[in-house]
Amino acid sequence: MVGKTMQIPLYSSIELGYLTGAIDIQGIIGIEKLKKKGTGRKFYRCRLRINTKRKKILSYLKKTFRISRKITRGTYSRKGFEINMNSHKEIKRILLLVRSYLIENKKQAEFMLGYIRYRESLPPITKGSSWRKIKGKTNYSWTDVFSFRYS
Repeated sequence: MVGKTMQIPLYSSIELGYLTGAIDIQGIIGIEKLKKKGTGRKFYRCRLRINTKRKKILSYLKKTFRISRKITRGTYSRKGFEINMNSHKEIKRILLLVRSYLIENKKQAEFMLGYIRYRESLPPITKGSSWRKIKGKTNYSWTDVFSFRYS
């Protein structure tokens, strides 16, 4: 990009502390195994969920860190609110910001970043092909996920 500059937002330690605390104390980092309706095919989905009783905190995090998902009522506790993030790109961006500050969810964050890296390394799926056909022709494996440390 000639003539254009990329603006990288700089966050204060207080802002990163709010996000880290929300993820570490009230957050869930995980990979879900789901079945597609109709076909019954199994697939995996990354999820980063932040739960809290105060909507104001989630509104602040959403505005400050430009989270695209909307704030919804909690699925487990109807008294609270939550933000669910399913996008690999958004989860990766958030976890790269806070991974050095996490305490409780540090292992889950490292695993999630490794899984996202693994998924990004796979060739794109075209119409009429499947993962089984592609995986048979390549050397991609889950060991990439476990042996990788995101740098």
